Amino acid sequence: QFGKRGDLTFDVIEKYINLRYKLIPYIYSTAWEVSSLSGTFMKALVMDFPKDRNVYDITDEYMFGNSILVAPVLQSMYVNKTDGKETTSFDDIKAREVYLPESSEWYDFWTGEKLKGGQNINKQAPINILPLFIKAGSILPVGPKVQYETEKKWDNLEIRIYRGADGTF
Repeated sequence: QFGKRGDLTFDVIEKYINLRYKLIPYIYSTAWEVSSLSGTFMKALVMDFPKDRNVYDITDEYMFGNSILVAPVLQSMYVNKTDGKETTSFDDIKAREVYLPESSEWYDFWTGEKLKGGQNINKQAPINILPLFIKAGSILPVGPKVQYETEKKWDNLEIRIYRGADGTF
């Protein structure tokens, strides 16, 4: 239904299915926090950064748990309509403006680049990259590559530590 391995659409979908499985330890830990400590999975930026007036009206970014800032691409960047006809081109990589809240440093999830908070950046967003940023001080448990949750043991996790602030997990 979505093509086969090697087709762009298939490969992008597979990449994000794999990412979801790798983030299961983080997702389950966040779920525990939601149910045990009245936390929330998705938060408007103002909930975590109330002193940063720049986040008050941001409606297209959110925190996923306490560590991951998500800046989804909400407008088509690679499909053009001309005279009622749609054409798709991925030749030119487009960018999406993202605000990184102050009071924290941030790490680009994909590149590991450390970025200063309190600024707007233009994050390149090719079709296979969802802009994700990790707050400094975060400890992110990452699971193994699996096809389903019980395929392998989860007792050998990768622990990613994002320096720049004290953190607990």
